[in-house]
Amino acid sequence: MSVIGHGVEIVPSALQLPSSPVEGMLVYQSDTNQLLLWDGAAWVSPMANQSAGGVLSGTYPDPALGSINTINSSGGDLALQTNGTTRLNIDINGRVTFPYQPRFMVFRTTNTTLNSSVVFNVVHHNNGGWYSAATGRFTVPTTGAYHFNLNSIGITSGTTRLSVRINGTSWAPTGSPWHLRGANTSNYADASMGWIMNLTAGVWIDIYSYDQIAYSDGSGYLNWSGFFLG
Repeated sequence: MSVIGHGVEIVPSALQLPSSPVEGMLVYQSDTNQLLLWDGAAWVSPMANQSAGGVLSGTYPDPALGSINTINSSGGDLALQTNGTTRLNIDINGRVTFPYQPRFMVFRTTNTTLNSSVVFNVVHHNNGGWYSAATGRFTVPTTGAYHFNLNSIGITSGTTRLSVRINGTSWAPTGSPWHLRGANTSNYADASMGWIMNLTAGVWIDIYSYDQIAYSDGSGYLNWSGFFLG
């Protein structure tokens, strides 16, 4: 038997546990890699009577000690919470859900009006309420990357154009306004596009009609959707 630290004894097996321990004695059993505590009646794990939960703070893991490889939820779902509310959940089959992830999908039931913001008046999905059906604007809740999709159809012989705006200014990542362009036709030509934007919390995004009208009715031909990537 040997002693380390603050009176922690090392024993090779349960056969060498102290025969007359005092309450509070700590022993490290090397054959099972266990730290044991004498509670006055039996050898138990020092963590056996500790309640779960609490606050983890600081930086983890310590690079000098390695990193986490496995977190086991003991057969149930693994939930990550803030302020007592689950923000991310992994079920026992590995499916990951983000119940508070910002996302929306909206439609417009009438044709667009030239030189004006397109207000999508029917809200199909609006997690977090960041899209406003009154203004047609999606307000960015947190800084990061967002993915959007826009779909429309044209009914005029001219080119239908719908541009993307940030705080009322056309978004021009390639030097010219980024826009959805419909074909020169009067036969309900479909047009669609998807894009990713890096956005700052607090700015708002909308769609602007500036060249020919886009058709829509109750079928939802003109629709816009988006979600937070990370």
